[in-house]
Amino acid sequence: MEFPGTREVGAKARSKLMDYMKTHCINEKYVPLEKSAEVLTLGQNHAHQVIRKQFPVVPAEALTIHKSQGQTYQSICLDFTLVRKATRQLLYVALSRATSLNGVYISVKLNRKFFQSGTISDCLELSRIRQSKPLQRLAKDSW
Repeated sequence: MEFPGTREVGAKARSKLMDYMKTHCINEKYVPLEKSAEVLTLGQNHAHQVIRKQFPVVPAEALTIHKSQGQTYQSICLDFTLVRKATRQLLYVALSRATSLNGVYISVKLNRKFFQSGTISDCLELSRIRQSKPLQRLAKDSW
């Protein structure tokens, strides 16, 4: 399983099996999952045993920011890998879904240019207005 954007996820599991991964030409970014086994005893005298083997995977779900409006979660993971630009309003909606800042996880490194207010057409219109009619300062006594 691969977790793009972060090298910390699965670092311990990769370090344990790095030699095996190299000799079998397995991508070093993959995180190996080991089966876990649990023995369950059943019956009045504990006469029966069931061995349950499974991969330790937690079920999860994903939904868009728009679909999450009106809902609250203890923890959220924001994945902006496919988003080219996010408005402040979109970011507010996304971040306000979590009950605390400790429950917010962002999957990619964000830069300042990523968050712009408005769309490209809005920015072009604002620059056109600024060039054609510059804002005039109002005198205090005109209020």
